[in-house]
Amino acid sequence: MAQLLAIKRRIRAIEGLRKVTRAMELVTHTRIGRVRRGAENARRYHESFSRLMQRVALAMQEDDQTTARETAKTGDRHELVICLSQKGFCGSFNDRLLSRVARELPRLGDITLSVVGRLSPKWNSIMRRKPDLLIEAPDKSWQRDTSSLAARWAQEIAGGTLGSVIFAFNRFVSILEQTPEFVQVWPPLEMGPGSDDGPEAVQNQKTESWPIVEPDAATLFESLTGPWIEACLARAWWETAAGENCSRLISMKSANENAAVILDDLRLTYNKTRQLVITQELAEISSAFNVLKILKQKREQSED
Repeated sequence: MAQLLAIKRRIRAIEGLRKVTRAMELVTHTRIGRVRRGAENARRYHESFSRLMQRVALAMQEDDQTTARETAKTGDRHELVICLSQKGFCGSFNDRLLSRVARELPRLGDITLSVVGRLSPKWNSIMRRKPDLLIEAPDKSWQRDTSSLAARWAQEIAGGTLGSVIFAFNRFVSILEQTPEFVQVWPPLEMGPGSDDGPEAVQNQKTESWPIVEPDAATLFESLTGPWIEACLARAWWETAAGENCSRLISMKSANENAAVILDDLRLTYNKTRQLVITQELAEISSAFNVLKILKQKREQSED
């Protein structure tokens, strides 16, 4: 009887957990469309901004043969920004990225570690160091949080105290695939094909709609530093949000399927155990009846 009660309590617990995972699956399913559109829009905006930066960088080369990397001021401090999920229940979404970051950290050397999102439960075991800056950047305030962060980095770059900015995030490929990616945002590694190849490559990059830059390309390039970092950060945030929700959808769907299998096994075990208990009780009743019958017969014989 105690075993039946224990099985019944476990069935109730798993049924309650299944309701939660089912609700989370439905909620996540409704969000996926919005975050996927946001990721696609952010990616297109980033690509357009990148083409603009390429044009300005090429205009700088045409003016005085100065490349974008030579124009960028190099400071002593270096920044690594890790974009993690905003909530849990998304499987190994964060752990895959953190494992990649942990492998790359020795190569990056002395670097400031900033996190946009929530720390993974396995952060300490994988990274073995605390982040220097943590910004959760939830859905309602992510634009304000990331804009202020990008503006601060732009000021430090202009002041010559920040030498480089690298973003690490999960690039959204499809519902089933999110790939850890490292992007050096500043200084720009390559602002377009041939950016470090001299005037001949610049001439090859020209088009009929080549812009006239005023007051000069270097000033414009410097003024675009903040918006460029903000565009890169927005892309990383939306890519992370899309991958997070897709990973959570798969995790919740898998949890629901596993819960259904466990419930079927528990119900089968409960029915078998219940049948055994009933059979045992019937056997005990039958044995008791036979004993009483024998005692009655002996009593009748003794009276005779």
